[in-house]
Amino acid sequence: MFLAIVWTGIVVLLSVWPFSTGMDVGQTDKLVHFTMYSITTFLYYRWMKSIWMAALFSATLGFLMEVAQHFIEWRTFSLFDFLFNCAGVMIVSLWYYAVRGRVTTHRKDA
Repeated sequence: MFLAIVWTGIVVLLSVWPFSTGMDVGQTDKLVHFTMYSITTFLYYRWMKSIWMAALFSATLGFLMEVAQHFIEWRTFSLFDFLFNCAGVMIVSLWYYAVRGRVTTHRKDA
C-alpha cells in the first residue's frame, strides 16, 4: 500500500512539475507515460488484489492528470499522452490475464 501511494505522489508531481531539460525529447515521453502507468497499475493491483480496480484507478489518474495539465500554464493536455497512459494500463491487465489463464486453467475430466 505504502509503495503504491508514494508512487502515485511521484506520478502526480512529475505530471505538474515545470520541467525544462533543454533537450528536444520528441515523442520519447510516450514511453515514459506508458512505463509510469504500467507501474501504477501493477502496484495498485498488488495492493487491491483486483486488476479491474487497479486498471480503473490508473486510467482515471492518467485522465485527471492530463485534464489538470490543461489548466497549468507550463503544461498542456495531450490525448496521445492519455492514450499511452491507457496502453500502460492495458499491458499490465493483459499480462495479468495471461498469467492467470496459465495458472488457473484446469482440465476437467469427464
